[in-house]
Parts: sequence; C-alpha cells; structure tokens
Amino acid sequence: MRTIIKLLVVVGLLAAAGYYWLLPMFGGKQEAGMQDFSLPVQMATVSAKPLDVTIESVGTLMANESVVLRPEVAGRVTGIYFTEGQQIKKGAKLFQIDDRMARAELKQAESNLRLARLNFERFRKLSATGAATKQRYDEAAANLGVSQANADLARTRIDVAGINAPFDGVVGLRHVSPGDYVNMGQELANFVSYDPMKVDFAIPEISASKLAIGQKIQIRVDALPDEVFTGEVFALDPQLDVNGRAVSVRARVPNQSLTLKPGYFARVVLNISRKESALMVPEGAIVPQGDAKLVVRVAPDGTTQMVPVTLGERLAGEVEILSGLEGGDKVVTSGQMKLRPGAKVVDIATMQPQAGSAPHSDEAPQNAMPAAGKRQKNSDLTPEEAAISATSSDE
Repeated sequence: MRTIIKLLVVVGLLAAAGYYWLLPMFGGKQEAGMQDFSLPVQMATVSAKPLDVTIESVGTLMANESVVLRPEVAGRVTGIYFTEGQQIKKGAKLFQIDDRMARAELKQAESNLRLARLNFERFRKLSATGAATKQRYDEAAANLGVSQANADLARTRIDVAGINAPFDGVVGLRHVSPGDYVNMGQELANFVSYDPMKVDFAIPEISASKLAIGQKIQIRVDALPDEVFTGEVFALDPQLDVNGRAVSVRARVPNQSLTLKPGYFARVVLNISRKESALMVPEGAIVPQGDAKLVVRVAPDGTTQMVPVTLGERLAGEVEILSGLEGGDKVVTSGQMKLRPGAKVVDIATMQPQAGSAPHSDEAPQNAMPAAGKRQKNSDLTPEEAAISATSSDE
C-alpha cells in the first residue's frame, strides 16, 4: 500500500513539474494559466491601393492599311521601281504598264479637240450675226464636248497605266517581272502600312456596358515575349457576334520600330477603369460559407470575429473588398478552420522564442526534484516533497 501511495505522489509531482516547465514555451504565465493561451495564425492588414480593373482576351494583329496592287488596264510591264520589302512614300511609282497606245490616242484626241474648238468659235460668231443657224452652232458645241471627253479619256488611260503607292507603307513580294504581260485585275504585289498596327479582339457581352472608346490596352506577342506594347481602343462593333455572344473591339498600337507584324497572335489586357483607393486582402482570407463570403477579423485585443464581406475585382492572389472591412483592419489569412468566434489569436510572424522556453544546458530546472543523497530542511520542502520524505523515513 505504501508503495502504491508513493508511486501516485511521484506521478503527480512529475505532472506538475512538466506543466510548469512547458508553460513558458507557449507564452503563458503561471498565474494566468490556460486562459491567456493564444492560437498562432497568419494575419494580414487590409490595405488601400490603386486597382486597375482589366479584362483579358486574345486577338490578331492587322496592318493599319493593306492592299493588293492590281493593274486597271491590260498590257506589258515596262517598269518596276522598287525593291521588295522597301518602305515607300505615298504617290511614288511602283509599276508601269505599256502606255504607248494610250499616248497615241491622246495626241489624236487633242488634235480633234483643237479642231472642235476652232469650229465652235467660228459658229459662235456667225450665230451672233445671224449668218449661221442655231442648229449648226449647237452641233459645233456638242462636237467640242465630245472631243474634250476623248482627250480626258486618253489622259486617264495613261495615268492608270502607272501604279503608284496609295499611302506610306512597305511593298511586299512581287509576282511579276519586267516584260510580263498582265491582265486587268491581276495580282502584282501586296502593299501594307503597319505603323500603327490594328489589333482585333472580342469581349464577352457581360462586359459590353463597360467598353468605351479611348480605353487603354497592353498586348504581348509570342514572337517578342519580353516586350509589352500599349495602345488605345478606337472602334467598337455596334452589333454583337450572335455565335460567340461577344463584342468585337479594334484598337490601335504604335509600331514605330516595325517589330510587330500583321498576323501575330496577341494576348490583350484591356483596362476598363482604375480605382485609386481599393481595399485589398489576400485571397486566402476569404472563407466561403454557402452563398456568403466571410473573413475572420482580429480585434485590437486579439479576439476574432467572423465578418461577412462583399467581394469586388480579383487579381493574382488578392481580392477587392467592397464592404465589411475598413483600411487597417487585421484579418486571418491562414488557420481559420481551427478558430471559433471570440478565440484569441497571435500573429505567427510576431512570435519570438522567450528566454527559458526550453532548456539549453544540463543544469537542473528550478522546479526539478532534489538530487538523490541530498536532503533539504523540512521548512524548504513542498507538501508533496514532505510526504515523500516521511514515507521514506517510515521505510
């Protein structure tokens, strides 16, 4: 019986010693006990910062202007005045079609025009004096008009025999050589202008009301992965695509370096609006509960409270809070599942190891039992130690 009593007393003393030994490691105090224990969690402060509201899409780059050069008359190519890939100014001659027949027709038309003009002047004077009938005068005036039209037609045929640059641009690969006979409308070469570039992309109809002329975009292309190009929306299709339920948008992107090429696949980020002061929290702070969204707010005294919030825009790893929180509030971002309303928490980032929280030497702790072979005075012993001492004496 005495042995059993001794074992129970020893176990109780060891449990008490372990409690008082480990309590400082958790920041507790002997007099406070477990009531001051705080759960370690990760926290974040609700901050207000600028927020760009964006929509991502994909699109295709197109030349600002693009035409296929084709002759308006049939004939032999007598001149090519460019190098493929060359930048050309507006109005510069690119191709020349044989125009000798048109020039001969122009000379004939100009001769007939001079004769018709002389006849008209003669009959005009005679008609004024009554020497010529009104009919002869009208015939002379009509003949003058026909001669004038024939001369203009001959000049036009000469003009269209030469093909000029319709705008500033770059001429592509030609498909004919000097001396080739070409038909009317035959393809000769491509001619494009790609400064600036156009980019076409689509936005879902749910965001159609947010679109406006002048909104900024940023694009990336796979051919130039390290570069970002900026542009501006200048046109919106007034009719939605009934197949994709989307709005077609066209933007203009400066391309002075000519690094962007027509046909590139583009990743587009459209800036819808900008909020100068949006409340943002880490995405991990949101606790879904049915249709509601909650966050665990931490009061100044360290206690927690579940607060319903209204979410706004989402960014990479962050969420906008429209209502429910204020700037400067602290919220729990990790460890919410182990919390109940009113629980006390401490930010794990602010926790520091306390002195004496763990033994770092072979010295015995203050609450350890006296070493064997050494006796203390009864006045220095605790009641438990005195009981053990009495039991040992009885043996």
